[in-house]
Amino acid sequence: MIMSEEIRAPRLPEKKPAKKWVKRSPRKGGGGIPNRDPFVRFAEKWKESENKFNGSYCYIWHGALQSKGYGCFAYGGRSKSWLAHKWAFVFIGEKEIPEDFTIDHLCRNRRCVNHLHMEAVTQKENTLRGNSIVAQNARATHCCEGHPFEGNNLLLRKDGRRICKTCHSARRRASEQRQHDRRIRKSLCPQCGKNPPDEGFSRCNHCREVNRNYMNDYNKRRRQVSTARKDRIDP
Repeated sequence: MIMSEEIRAPRLPEKKPAKKWVKRSPRKGGGGIPNRDPFVRFAEKWKESENKFNGSYCYIWHGALQSKGYGCFAYGGRSKSWLAHKWAFVFIGEKEIPEDFTIDHLCRNRRCVNHLHMEAVTQKENTLRGNSIVAQNARATHCCEGHPFEGNNLLLRKDGRRICKTCHSARRRASEQRQHDRRIRKSLCPQCGKNPPDEGFSRCNHCREVNRNYMNDYNKRRRQVSTARKDRIDP
C-alpha cells in the first residue's frame, strides 16, 4: 500500500506583542518650550526696520503669525501663547492693560512689537482710529453725494448714526414714485401697460387679439411641419 505524502496546513504567523505607549514627561520649562530666558528668545524674533514713529524705529516680528497678522510668542507654560505685541507691552514696557481694553498700534503696523508705539485704549476707540468702513464714516464730514453733515441737513438716529437729510428726502420721494407707478400698473394690462383690461379678462382687447393671432400662426406652422413629415415617410 502506497502512503500519500503528508500535507500539513501552514502555521499562522505569531502575533507581535502590542506596543506599550510610554507617557513622556515634558521637558523642563513646560510644554516643549526651551528652558531659556524669555527676554532672550523674544529678542531673537524681531528686527529693527527703517520705519520711524515718534523718533523710534518699528521692531518687526519675524516669528509665528496668527491669521490676523499679529505675532505669537510662547510663554507661560504648555500650549500657552501670547500676542507678541501684548507681551512686549506688559513685560518689556512694564505697563498694565486695564479690563475691557485692547492695544492700539500707533504706527499702524500690526507686526511691530515696540512698546513705545502702543497704547491701551477701548475697543471703540481702537476701531475709530483704524481704516475700516466704520472709522471712515465716523470721520466723514460730508455724505457720499457731497452734502455736509451739519445744520438742518443732519439727522441723528437713536443708535448715533448720522443721516443726510437731502439724500434721505430724495430716497423717500423715489420710493413713493415707485409705489405710485406700481399701483397704476396694477390697474393696467400687464402685457402692454397702456390700456385697462377688459371686464372679466386679465388683458386688454388689443393684447388678446395679438396673442390669438400668434397662436394661430404657431399652430398653422406645426400642422405644416407634421404634414411634410408624413409625406416623407409615406410617399
